[in-house]
Amino acid sequence: MTPSQSTHIPGFVTREVGEGGFLHVRPEERRKTSHLKLTWIADLGPHNARRCLIPACLMRGTRAYPSQRLLNRRTEQLWGLSGTTSIDRWGQRHLVSLVAEFPDEGHLPGGETVFDEAIDFVDQLIHEPHLVDGYFSKDYVDSEILQHRRSIEGRIDNKSGWAYQRCLEEACFDEPWRYHQLGTIEDLDGVEPASLTALWKELKSHQPLHVHFSGNMPSGRVFESLQKLFRDNCATKDSLAGVQGIRAAAEPRQVTEFAKVQQANLVMSYRTMISNDHPLYEPLMVANGILGGFPHSRLFTQVREKESLCYSIHSQVDSNIGMMFITAGVDHDSVGKATDGISEQIDFVRGGEFSEEEYLMTLSALDSRLRMVQDSPAALADYDLRTRLSGKSPGLEDLRKRVAAVTRDDVVAALELVHPDVTFLLAPEEDS
Repeated sequence: MTPSQSTHIPGFVTREVGEGGFLHVRPEERRKTSHLKLTWIADLGPHNARRCLIPACLMRGTRAYPSQRLLNRRTEQLWGLSGTTSIDRWGQRHLVSLVAEFPDEGHLPGGETVFDEAIDFVDQLIHEPHLVDGYFSKDYVDSEILQHRRSIEGRIDNKSGWAYQRCLEEACFDEPWRYHQLGTIEDLDGVEPASLTALWKELKSHQPLHVHFSGNMPSGRVFESLQKLFRDNCATKDSLAGVQGIRAAAEPRQVTEFAKVQQANLVMSYRTMISNDHPLYEPLMVANGILGGFPHSRLFTQVREKESLCYSIHSQVDSNIGMMFITAGVDHDSVGKATDGISEQIDFVRGGEFSEEEYLMTLSALDSRLRMVQDSPAALADYDLRTRLSGKSPGLEDLRKRVAAVTRDDVVAALELVHPDVTFLLAPEEDS
């Protein structure tokens, strides 16, 4: 199916609210629920862990519903409204989100309504949380610190993810995207209700806020009702640091660390010099797909299946930071052969030797992945936000057309700019 043959899915209509507020609304008639997402944008830095505590504390209670029990009872009254939070990163930005889903009014019995009450409830969560003597409850703060500490400690249990983060930190030791979105345990030391309350006030008043809404409601009514979510927000274009430039690869180097692991975790980083606005952005997407982005890709079929040099293997591109990463789980004794095999496949694709079938399968797989975004209001909101933060047009159909237009020569040209940077190995302790 080509982009022109697919059913058109409307995008978000955007209005600016002040200098740092952005309200994005799109009609959604295919589902029986409305989806609302609020995302504050901050700079990644050494205090990410403290910022992560804020949405967790907000979800513990409001002034009108000061306990988890009362909060849950209120969501039940709102026809099962569900509220969740998420923490993520995109390039050099820290994304702090609160999401609410609730039924579409057209599907409620007896002319019941929920939209206005749901928006009021979300407004209370972010602007009128439960405070004790003007601060977050100490019991809530201590509880969330403990929970977040466990989340940070749990990162090391995912050895592949841990190795990726360590490679990122080594390769980008002085670049802002080296910071993990969950932050560090050390940053949690000394957090008190007063300081966390001050950080909440700073977040909601001085950091840019993006609000995405998808639902079957008149757009005018939605825009009018959601304006209240921006009250107190005074963010400006200077609230965030300027966009950091990407850099070229330095002399390739290797870093090895040892841990209690059964198999080694190999992460190879490459500098691409291809940013989001580079003309080879889409060709690099296709090149990555041919190389290691899908089950049919060469790293999987050749390095893993044919040569049996690894247990798992995958490649990904992050054009926000101008880098490509290849991750693999390998036996320590096979690290050298696996590294050579990966390099051979990069050279193979760079030389344009990939088959027509691999090329066409990758174009189809990428288009299928982009079409899947259209099936979920949450995915559409996420795609819209990240595309805007990357400085690109959020038109999904346009992206599909640009990907479909990528030629074999474009793929080769994109990989010509890819150069090795840091190879990181997380190896078993007994091999040290």
